[in-house]
Amino acid sequence: MHGGMLMLEALRKFNVEKVLNDNTRVIGIWTPAAKWAGEVWFPKMVESGLKYFAWIYSPSRLSQISTDQTLTNTANTDLIKTFYHIDEAVVWLRSCE
Repeated sequence: MHGGMLMLEALRKFNVEKVLNDNTRVIGIWTPAAKWAGEVWFPKMVESGLKYFAWIYSPSRLSQISTDQTLTNTANTDLIKTFYHIDEAVVWLRSCE
């Protein structure tokens, strides 16, 4: 949650519309934060100008479950796309206008 709030501050400070969220080094389950991320954090990110969010899955299946749980708790998933490879995410973000 703390990291999410730091991302929110950076989004506002630098007027960012696109985020590449690389979870490839995240291990383990973090479902307790998934509800907060989906219901609180993503709406705040959108309010702050977020338009496109590329999310790279962790190789950890437990972390992938947490990511999916966050998406289940998120009302507006149109701006979020998940990927297994960073190269695909970069291509997608660059194509977004």
